[in-house]
Amino acid sequence: FTLITIYQNISNFDKARELVDTTLQLNHKYFGPNSINTAKSHIKLGGIAYDLGNYEEGKTELLISKKILTAHNTSSPVYSKLYHHLGFVEEGMSNYDSSRVYFQKAYDSVIQQTPVDTALYIDIIKSLGRSTHREGDHKTADSLMFKALKTSKHFNGKNDVVTASIAGDIGLYYMTRAKYDSSRIYYQKSLDIKNKLYEEDPHPNLSATLTNLGVLESYVGNNTAAESLFTKALTIDTKLYGNDHPYVAYSKGHLASIYLDQNQFDKAKELRKEQLAIYQDNYKPNHYNMAGFYRSYGNLFSATNEYQKADSYYRKSESIYSDYISKKEDTFAKLYEDWALNDYKMERYVFSSSTCGALR
Repeated sequence: FTLITIYQNISNFDKARELVDTTLQLNHKYFGPNSINTAKSHIKLGGIAYDLGNYEEGKTELLISKKILTAHNTSSPVYSKLYHHLGFVEEGMSNYDSSRVYFQKAYDSVIQQTPVDTALYIDIIKSLGRSTHREGDHKTADSLMFKALKTSKHFNGKNDVVTASIAGDIGLYYMTRAKYDSSRIYYQKSLDIKNKLYEEDPHPNLSATLTNLGVLESYVGNNTAAESLFTKALTIDTKLYGNDHPYVAYSKGHLASIYLDQNQFDKAKELRKEQLAIYQDNYKPNHYNMAGFYRSYGNLFSATNEYQKADSYYRKSESIYSDYISKKEDTFAKLYEDWALNDYKMERYVFSSSTCGALR
């Protein structure tokens, strides 16, 4: 599993999947289909599917593992990893209540281990903190995140990539609470560590921090700084993954949003077209990530007064989201808000009122 993890960390998911498939076959042959080793292979497959954005597939693999493990000791360390991964896939599908439950189970499991797997312990604290933050319990979330940061500094060091990652997470939480100055401090701490670690070498961790800092700058209206940061992230992602990877498409989407804010509509449209082409090459038409893209594409067409096109993309977004999440989720509220504004622009006042009614 060590080599598989290395391939995952460098985002060579095809090679990682190939090795896990081989490992699964060997575990079936020598340990049986209901062994803990077989369950571990399914957890790995679930993790790779999650990394690729295939959340339903990931959940299926993880539930196979869960079924196998019910016949074994529930205090086994493997449960911590299983619950943690289940929390991730539920979170990926915006099933936040379920993800919170799984992260709590993962935490309850990992603290019972002797000795504690420090790396997993830190990861689970981060996930539980993220989930708690989403629920609005910022005091508890902050406590968890600074606990993770302190633990990482103690075991990994002040200039370790895990420490940098946690600092970045803290920056994210401050940003979502509009504490932009505090957010920038922790984002910059994260970026400084990663710049020292990777120097001129492209790395996914560096790209992620550049992207997050770019989002912060865009929030406070520093679009020039945001454009520079997003461009650097896109350059790294392209070097790492090539031109036809969802991560590259994601970076293009961030740049497109900046160009939209700057009324550079031609540039924004070109990037959105490129993003769509990549997504269509990598995802099924009803993939969850397509829903968010269609909403963004709709917003672009609404801004350029192409209201019918915008409407068609909002409809696609709604249709896909409906397959995954409840209409009570905030994701739908944001979609309907954009959609209603588009209807209002078209002077479809009655329909606009009915769309806004979906928010109530």
